[in-house]
Amino acid sequence: MKDTLFRINSTAKSIWRKMRNKEYRDAFAASHISNTVSAQIHSMRKARKWTQDELANRCDMRQSRISALEDPDFENIEIGTLQRLASAFDVALSVRFVAFSEIAQRASSLRSSDFVVRDYSSDGLAEHRANLSQEPHNIRIVIQPNLRTKTFSEPLNMLPSFNSLTLPWLLPEPSMIKTNIPVVRH
Repeated sequence: MKDTLFRINSTAKSIWRKMRNKEYRDAFAASHISNTVSAQIHSMRKARKWTQDELANRCDMRQSRISALEDPDFENIEIGTLQRLASAFDVALSVRFVAFSEIAQRASSLRSSDFVVRDYSSDGLAEHRANLSQEPHNIRIVIQPNLRTKTFSEPLNMLPSFNSLTLPWLLPEPSMIKTNIPVVRH
């Protein structure tokens, strides 16, 4: 696990150093979009065991258009097309502007499983939330070097993410954060 984390951090730092160049940043961002969108379309189609023809029929497109959209070199993707694909896959589409550091981190840690999105019937948010305890849980966060401590209680289902809590006002260096989260999952 430590080797994987080191590789991810090393890759992200390498990408970040190259991003000092504006042309590289722009090219990297464009490449990231076309590569991840094409990989997602392909992966979700394969996970559902659909052919390109089947997906095309569900989107009211031609098979050749699906083939082009699955090509990472294809860069002419319109939001309307992505919305039709999202509807066919029964998933949501989220388009947003992000910091370059977020793309560098994401690109350095992508796994093939990141490309497959569960459809609505498999999403299970309602079931997941129903299983969360309504009891408050104490979270203790210690930031080094000055050992500031913040302890508070929040219902687990009110936290931003089930597995993580981000407190940007307390983050000097991610490697310096230690957490003690006594959470029992049933």
